[in-house]
Amino acid sequence: MPKYIYKAKKGPKDFLEGSINAETYDGAVNKLSRMGYFPISVEEEGSASISGKTSYPLRRKKIRLSDLSIFTRQLSELLGAGVPLLQSLQVLSRQTENKQLRLVIDDLSKTIRDGGSLSGGLEKYPHVFSNLYVNITKSGELGGKLEDALIRLSEFLDKEEEMISRVQQALAYPALMCTVGLGTILILMTVVIPRMVAMFKDMEQALPIPTLILITVSNLLVRYWWMVILGVFFIAFAIKTRTKTTSGKLIFDKIKLRIPIIGSLINKIEVARLSRTLATLLNGGIAILPAMDAVIDTVQNEVIKLELEKARQDIKDGASFGRSLRDAKHLLPYTINMISVGEESGKLENVLFKVASSYESQSDKVIRLLMTVLEPLLILVMGLIVGFIVISMLLPIFQFNIMVR
Repeated sequence: MPKYIYKAKKGPKDFLEGSINAETYDGAVNKLSRMGYFPISVEEEGSASISGKTSYPLRRKKIRLSDLSIFTRQLSELLGAGVPLLQSLQVLSRQTENKQLRLVIDDLSKTIRDGGSLSGGLEKYPHVFSNLYVNITKSGELGGKLEDALIRLSEFLDKEEEMISRVQQALAYPALMCTVGLGTILILMTVVIPRMVAMFKDMEQALPIPTLILITVSNLLVRYWWMVILGVFFIAFAIKTRTKTTSGKLIFDKIKLRIPIIGSLINKIEVARLSRTLATLLNGGIAILPAMDAVIDTVQNEVIKLELEKARQDIKDGASFGRSLRDAKHLLPYTINMISVGEESGKLENVLFKVASSYESQSDKVIRLLMTVLEPLLILVMGLIVGFIVISMLLPIFQFNIMVR
């Protein structure tokens, strides 16, 4: 039976070290808990720490924003209750259901045990913890207010998750409608119409133009379906490959911003996100230039990112924040004016929070309006297409009946 070396706490001041036999790591932890001990670390004798199981590929895997938000909030609560950082991480590791996050937390515990800092451990997982997360945590550590920094982070993550959820909910119904509609059209074109073509041949009469067009399209889909699928995959692959390049993504992002209504919505969502991100960083004591670096990393639209990079360079050259944004037209005039006011009043972070809330509210209204208009519009479009198919199939039958009479 494997032997595990443990460090545990018993009572408010007593720390114990020893070994215990158990079949598994979890079995060792459970046995210590039944003995009235609070495990701080448990490692199998003769092997690396259980937290050392974290591998590099794991660092590339995404962890859900909701899990990260819960982890951040619970860690701040444990620290606020006076529980030491290492012990807090051990507690969260045992109760976290997400296996990927649990391995990350175990590795963070190992970093703390080895004398490192929490922010240093976070930096090893750039695909889990953003620059904003790392910078605010580091600021909290330096200022001795890690608990407050984590509370601000959890609030930021909650807002971020709420925004993403609203957009996903807005897209869910249209996506379902399009899927069902396209499925219905494909069944009509590849199954129903080919069966009716034989009947039309028996009628031995000239077919109407709409029916001929429909039959031609149906024959192409039936005979060359593999070319259609290859074409769709090729186009999707080409777009995905192109958007992975900076120049390609810049072109697509410019196009997105020029789409009526949708472009304005994307712009406002981006400005809301970057305003809240910057406000959270400044509120956490981060200087403007490091804060700008973190914000630029979070911006998804290349057009807005380029404007922010230019503003960052202007700030390095000595310009004020508000002045540096004078040419950033996609940050919107209201944002730029509010930033200038915030700088003059010394309340820049408060102003940025208000800007974020304002654009989030506006985005919600636009999303609700789009949902109100899009649902009946999709139904109308699908109805017209299906109606055209049905009428095109019935026209020869009507003509045949007229000729018989």
